[in-house]
Amino acid sequence: MAVTQQIVRLHPNLLQLCSISEEVLKRLISLQLQSEDGHLDLNWAPSGLERYFEASQQLPESKLALYLALNGSRLVNNDHRCGPDYDPVYSDITALSREEVDFVANNLSKIDWESFFGWLPEDKEEANKILGTDLTIHPNTYHGDYLKELVTFYQKASKDQMVTAMWWD
Repeated sequence: MAVTQQIVRLHPNLLQLCSISEEVLKRLISLQLQSEDGHLDLNWAPSGLERYFEASQQLPESKLALYLALNGSRLVNNDHRCGPDYDPVYSDITALSREEVDFVANNLSKIDWESFFGWLPEDKEEANKILGTDLTIHPNTYHGDYLKELVTFYQKASKDQMVTAMWWD
């Protein structure tokens, strides 16, 4: 199985339980705590999204929002940074508070989509060469689709007053 970025939105009380219980933390990384639509698998898109934000000269607050959306701001469980000792994931498990989720949702809504999609040439092969990738589709399609999912995911988390947790697995 490939190692990919996972993000879940969940009720703040559940996140609090993850901070003190190894067993609840295990349920989090097993995707058993969130609602049916409360999980987003970003595949390997995060590093590409960060590069796109730099190259397309997005607003500083949108860049910060993307950073927080992908990396969190604090550990979920200080005693089990990467999950239960018997079943760890491939990174620290981090989270965002409700206020941070609101910040992310608000500032990702300020993305300049024209710049996001406009900095690469339209030719797929040429665009892949610039990025050093070999995607079978144009990189704009790949990264744009994941970014749209991320924006929608955080808008719903904010609207529903949820928090988010993220890790690589």
